[in-house]
Amino acid sequence: MGIKDQPVPSERDLPSGTRSRTGGLVAVRVRTSWIWANGEGAVTINLDVPEITCDHCASAIKAAVTRLINVEAVDVDVKTKKVAVSGELLDINAIIAAINEAGYEVTA
Repeated sequence: MGIKDQPVPSERDLPSGTRSRTGGLVAVRVRTSWIWANGEGAVTINLDVPEITCDHCASAIKAAVTRLINVEAVDVDVKTKKVAVSGELLDINAIIAAINEAGYEVTA
């Protein structure tokens, strides 16, 4: 099943404590499922990718992740070896898989 075919989780699927003070959804099931923004603006997922050593690495990761659905921005910092992915209703598993397929391991 591709990303577009996966069912979008409903609010009742969320564990307690995942709602913001205004009742909007913030984030859920990091590293296993979807990240929510619920129309309140984009969320940013920060990942550690220790194998980033140069601009070529950064370009490869950015190209791989940018292709994913709902990804609005990808920032790869070579110095800190971090990848920041912004968007709404992001699939963390797809992001990690894209980075892995580009040849890099995500550690956090």
